[in-house]
This record gives sequence, structure tokens and C-alpha cells, in this order.
Amino acid sequence: MELAFPVRCSLAKLSARCYISHMLGFPKNITKEQLIGLAIELGARDIDGWSDSEEKLSQTADYPATAVVERLRSSIRSGDDPLGEMFSQLYSPEQRRPMGAVYTPQPIVDAMLRWSRLRAKPERIVDAGTGSGRFLRTASAIFKSAKLIGFECDPVAAILARANLATSGLGDRAGIFLKDYRAAELDEINGQTLFLGNPPYVRHHLIDQKWKTWLTIAAHELGHSSSGLAGLHVYFFLATARLARPGDLGIFITASEWLDVNYGELVRKLFLEQLGGTDLQIIEPEADPFPGTATTAVISGFRIGET
Repeated sequence: MELAFPVRCSLAKLSARCYISHMLGFPKNITKEQLIGLAIELGARDIDGWSDSEEKLSQTADYPATAVVERLRSSIRSGDDPLGEMFSQLYSPEQRRPMGAVYTPQPIVDAMLRWSRLRAKPERIVDAGTGSGRFLRTASAIFKSAKLIGFECDPVAAILARANLATSGLGDRAGIFLKDYRAAELDEINGQTLFLGNPPYVRHHLIDQKWKTWLTIAAHELGHSSSGLAGLHVYFFLATARLARPGDLGIFITASEWLDVNYGELVRKLFLEQLGGTDLQIIEPEADPFPGTATTAVISGFRIGET
């Protein structure tokens, strides 16, 4: 297979630790309240979908000095994600693990969007687990008229994604929705939808039984069986197979274990059948695709209707 993702080992140098130089002048030990205050000052409320949970968080916000906001705005507009890096520093890997909140290094995001640019002409872009909005913001510069939709379960992360999109001038075509992607619904459109992102990696013992039941029923509806040992990323592939329509395109980066473990059989069958898999690219572990974890990664490309 022709190498579609030129990702090199130097990616490790772009981990959160190396963002400190970009963050000089920002609070070193930022609190959640300060982070929310920064995001709101950057225009988080201007993005469609503001929820009651986010409004409740906003009432605790600690608002920064104007000079700090402007430094942050300049950093975001230059292509950095200081809000996402602050979030990753504020919450330890252990605290983020139950939500699967591991943000994708920007070079991998860029590579995935290069793949998309060669294959897709989307009217709508859907990020299944938005985080701080890296995928949507990068996609917006390539697909300049596409509607941008993000789903996120963590209200803090949702507020940060809003701030990044607002700062990038995307308030007229973006929406962030505080909703579990497994329960997501999408309006019918005439054009193509591009599904992309980094579905959260959460092991099966942290997944509620109601969702394991959902997995069983939803897989059966598509003619497949499932395993209660499946991680959360398996659920996201299944949810996408249910949402997508012929001609839609998708590209996800996930843990690569579904390629060869028993519970990955559901994804393998979806990839070969309903999802119409077209590309698989294994990432070298040295590239640190999921900073702060020891998980290997694969990038999966698919077009609904392909075989």
C-alpha cells in the first residue's frame, strides 16, 4: 500500500511537554476556573449548541486579564492549541482515562486531513469526539464551506473547542453538542458527510452496562455479534456505521488492537462491509500517537458503499 501518512518519529517532540515554550506568559498552574474564563473570553458562547452544563460551569469562571487573552488568541490563530495543552496539564492521564481524553498530535491531524482532501468534498464534517477541536479547526481551512459538527461528553472540553473555533472565525458554520456520540442524530443532507477524529479509548470495565446492551442490539441490527470486552472506540465505529450514508467518507485514529483481538471482530466486519474500508495505516509507536499512553495506533479510512 502506498504510504498515505508521512508521520515521523519526531512527532514525539511535539508532545504536551514541548508546548511550554508556546505558553510563556500564561498561568503556569492554571485552574479549571481560569481555563473556562479564558475560553469564554475568547468567544466560546458564540458557537452553536451552548448547553445548560456549560452555562453552569461558566458561573464559576475566573476571568483573565485582557493581555493574557490576546496572547492566547494570537497563539491559537498561529495554529497552536494552548487550550488543549493546558487541559492536558490540568488533568493527569489517570483523571482523563475514564473519558478517553487523549488529544491527537497536530502532525497526525494534518496527515489525516491530507488524506481527506484528496478524497472528499463534504458538505458536513462530523467529529465524533471533539476534544479541544483540533480536527474541526484544521478541516475548516481545507473545506471552507462545510458545516462543522462536533460531539463531546465533557463540558470543559466542549467549552475549549468552542473557544478554538470562535477564535478561528468559525462561528457562522460550527456547532458543538454536549452529547454522547452513540446517541447522536444527524439531519439528512444532499451532500457528503466526512466523519473524522480520535474516538476515545476507554476499556470495557469502565463502560456502563446500558451501553454494552446498546452495543449488542445495534450490532445485531447490522447483522453482527459483539463482545462485552470491546473498548469504547468499537462503539464509535458502530455508531458511525449507523449514521453514515452511501458516499460518505470517514477517517479515524484509534488503538490498533481491534485488528487482531477477539473483540475487534465487530470492527473488522464493519470495516469490510458497512463502512467500506479503504485504507489502514499503522503508526510507529515511536511517533507517540497518543501522548502519555503506551497504546499503539492505526488510522482507518473508509467510504460508505465501497467493498
